[in-house]
Amino acid sequence: MLMPEPEEPKQAPLKPGAKKGVSIQIMFPCESDDYAIKVKAAIDNVVKDIPEKRYTFSISEV
Repeated sequence: MLMPEPEEPKQAPLKPGAKKGVSIQIMFPCESDDYAIKVKAAIDNVVKDIPEKRYTFSISEV
């Protein structure tokens, strides 16, 4: 028996002057700060052409 296609979620209209955005949070264990910094550099490279970006980078215990 075929399942019906899922309905797309309803999206509320944006407020005047508002923009849509995306937020991604990544947490992973790593053996050294150097590895974490290399991952950050790779992310920097991926988002280099995205205007108006902002993000926080931190190294902490998990």
